[in-house]
Amino acid sequence: MAVTALGMANSWSLDTRPPRHLLPILATGRRGQARGNRRGLGMSPSRRASQRRLSLFRVRDRSRRLRLCAAGHRRGLAQPIRKVCVIILRYENLPPMQVRRMSDASVMTACPALRSLAVPRSLAEDLDRVAHFAFEVLAADAVRVQIGHIDGTTSVHTAGEMPAGSAAKATDEGSRMLRTPVRGPDGASIGSIEVHRPSSQALLPVEARMLSELAHVVSDRVEAARLADLEASQRFESIATSSPDAIVIANARNEIVAWNAGAERLFGYRAAEVLGQSLTLIVPPALRAAHSEGFRRLVDGGGARLIGQSIKVPACRRDGSEFPIELSLSRWLERGEQRFGAIMRDMSERVETEARLMEAALTDPLTGLANRGAFDRRLNALFSAERRATLLLIDLDGFKEINDTLGHPVGDAVLVEVARRIRDATGGSGFCARMGGDEFVVIMEDTANPIDGHWLGETVIDAIEVAIPASGALVTISASVGVACTGSDVADAAALVANADLALYRAKRDGRGRTRLFTPDLRHKVAERGLARQELARVLSTGGYELYYQPQILLGDGSIRGAEALLRWNHPERGLLAPGAFLTLLESDATAVAVGNWIIATACRQAAHWRRAIRPDFRVAVNLFPIQFKSGDLLRHVEQALKAADLAPDGLEIEITETTILKNDERILSQLKRLRALGVSLAFDDFGTGFASLSMLRKYPVTKIKIDRSFVSGPDVTERDRSITRAMIQMADGLGMATVAEGIETPAQHSVLSAQGCAWGQGYLYGRPMSARDFERYDGAGAGKPAMSEGARRAG
Repeated sequence: MAVTALGMANSWSLDTRPPRHLLPILATGRRGQARGNRRGLGMSPSRRASQRRLSLFRVRDRSRRLRLCAAGHRRGLAQPIRKVCVIILRYENLPPMQVRRMSDASVMTACPALRSLAVPRSLAEDLDRVAHFAFEVLAADAVRVQIGHIDGTTSVHTAGEMPAGSAAKATDEGSRMLRTPVRGPDGASIGSIEVHRPSSQALLPVEARMLSELAHVVSDRVEAARLADLEASQRFESIATSSPDAIVIANARNEIVAWNAGAERLFGYRAAEVLGQSLTLIVPPALRAAHSEGFRRLVDGGGARLIGQSIKVPACRRDGSEFPIELSLSRWLERGEQRFGAIMRDMSERVETEARLMEAALTDPLTGLANRGAFDRRLNALFSAERRATLLLIDLDGFKEINDTLGHPVGDAVLVEVARRIRDATGGSGFCARMGGDEFVVIMEDTANPIDGHWLGETVIDAIEVAIPASGALVTISASVGVACTGSDVADAAALVANADLALYRAKRDGRGRTRLFTPDLRHKVAERGLARQELARVLSTGGYELYYQPQILLGDGSIRGAEALLRWNHPERGLLAPGAFLTLLESDATAVAVGNWIIATACRQAAHWRRAIRPDFRVAVNLFPIQFKSGDLLRHVEQALKAADLAPDGLEIEITETTILKNDERILSQLKRLRALGVSLAFDDFGTGFASLSMLRKYPVTKIKIDRSFVSGPDVTERDRSITRAMIQMADGLGMATVAEGIETPAQHSVLSAQGCAWGQGYLYGRPMSARDFERYDGAGAGKPAMSEGARRAG
């Protein structure tokens, strides 16, 4: 419903009947005398200027639309014609559940200092027009239109100055108050129109009929607003009934007024049990006082920042158990009363999943010790508190040979047993962690005695050297230990680790299986590392690097769909070196960018060749150095490599590590987004082993998650680990990402991951990293069957 003022004029012509769909109300400024004849419709303007006559007629159709037309003429009267206001009222659909401030002429009698929020703005303006129309056409001193509401308040719309005193009667004898009731469809009074006029001027019959029709107009408009609100309420109830989420509505008194089936399932209360009850029924007892205070502020107009936001809060079920929920709050007015709606869903499973992932981020999943991240936190906390510490770096001697000869399952079993022995050797007094691979660390807190450190190092070595039973065999292994203590010359945690690392290097050089303390003379080893950097600088130019490729299998059918490119160094004296022997040094070297670009170009050429020779959708994944993102021209190098190799962008996949993501650098994010826009796939490597939060998956344009091998293989993998992998796979699937499980070494592991919905697999079950030549002969089962013809190989 809307009210539109068409215009103001000095005269009004009724030469043409208004259209039926319009509802005009024509108001004159002063009431003329009802004299003369009814000839006026055909009068000329000059004759109408000399005569004045007031007439009204009414036409009512099924929709109770009112058309009031007034035309006047003047005959022998000296009064000038006042301006005529033309107002057209028409029905439209009122916006459901949208209640705005009424016009300036409307106040609430319950609180005159506040504007009314009882009815929609359009209806309020409509009632104001009615009040002003009656004021003008009836030549009244004042007109009041008032409508009562279910909450006991009254919306008042006035024109003119109301006399002091009660609204039911005039307080001065010189004024007459005329009241016409406004009734609803059932005949009940919902308000009134009050007209205050001078007592000497009686109300003409035609004016009385017009006043009655105005009451019908007000009734129609109020009923239309009520029906619109009812229709909106019915639509809401239909939506709430079918919603799986809990939907609860409360009034301004903190009482529950709506409770859907989802709320019954979530909290355990039936609707009949909670309607009219306080909303604190579902709030944990310890938080009810805070909730009541916060709700009071919300009712008073505060807490607006919570409206429309999703927040996590604890809730309480019928049985008294507490659980986390996600809540979205909204506020509106319904029939003049505030309503507060909440959409709620159970967050228990998600919170548990996040807790498991957080635990996995701080714990080494294989050994159960703290991981590198937890170690860094602990050591930095000691330095921040200015506490003393002795650090032991422990590295296993000959562990690589165990992995190569007995396999990774045996190697994992050895690591688990070594971790247990280290923990036992410290007697629970030291902080033990696995740094990665076969390297462990122990922190002796609140002591900086190198003798104590040396004694513990020798104790650990003795414990480790006892033969370890694994897979029916006895495995013997030793360890080297480097010890360093805090002191005035140790500025921070990094310096202490560097000192212990130098001591460990000396223990390795001295023959392994022994403990060495850090001494200042070991710093010359830094110079030796400088020589190693010079050697690395010559490797690329001399062709010493080579890429090995480990197959990536589609678990569904076992077909080879891609490979991960892994860097190797063909050292002239030490033979083929795996990344562990030089990668740490290379990552911080100036040649890292050039080596990284060479890896991308070589992988693109190989992927293009294998797309022609093996399958057209073959993809090669490469690892980038973090420093490549800082070079500023990563995207250009990728584009050049793709173009030079004539490879489609989807043939290349770039793996990013947690180290890269945790930098949270907008420059890195921008480059990744541009790479993804180019069509290059992005994989998150070793997911679940560090500190990267789940929110990173939303922020970064990752297309694939690589599940770390620690969740897949090893003697300590339990149902709990499988639950974590299942959660990862389901989460990735929900985010539209693929998953690759690393470290698959047995058919049973293949079957479990395939059943969980993991799409890709990688591990020794399918093949070890191999040269490009060997990869071309690989048949997917390690049997040496050629994967392509000799002609195809020569063509590559």
